[in-house]
Amino acid sequence: MFGKQIFEIAVYRKKPETLDTDLDKTYVNSIRRIAPYYDLTNFKKHPSYDYFRRRQGHPHPYNQVVGWIVLWVRNDSILGEYYATEGKRITHACKKLPLQWKGKAFDVYIFDEDTNVTIPAKIREEILLLTKSGTFSKRFIDLIAFDNLVSYVDWRKMVDEAIYPF
Repeated sequence: MFGKQIFEIAVYRKKPETLDTDLDKTYVNSIRRIAPYYDLTNFKKHPSYDYFRRRQGHPHPYNQVVGWIVLWVRNDSILGEYYATEGKRITHACKKLPLQWKGKAFDVYIFDEDTNVTIPAKIREEILLLTKSGTFSKRFIDLIAFDNLVSYVDWRKMVDEAIYPF
């Protein structure tokens, strides 16, 4: 890809709340099969619950990644490209699931009147639009790092340098 890479945004398999609910249901069902009369009112405090969560690839932020949105500055726009794995998810032991380019996710055109406040807002809006359709509708795009860093980036200068590299 031509241009300058500026951000990578993780795309997760599920929303954190959905993942937690699904793991809790799976844990309760597995205990019910082993010990049907076991009291599960405070099952989250049981030591086996922590073991189960670790074995299922939890905590959420690093073990449920299915792809990345990579942001590039090129000429007068910021391009978002999507890279994903063919597998179910990327794990710490995953060596044979390379990320593959899946195509353009969005393209945000930057105009002269855009500022360091409006540029990241436009990018964020495009990313949130992705979650409403197609590939990203059941995915969770983690914007926490993006939101924390955007105020420290001189977006206007980055775009201007891409247009006028001299």
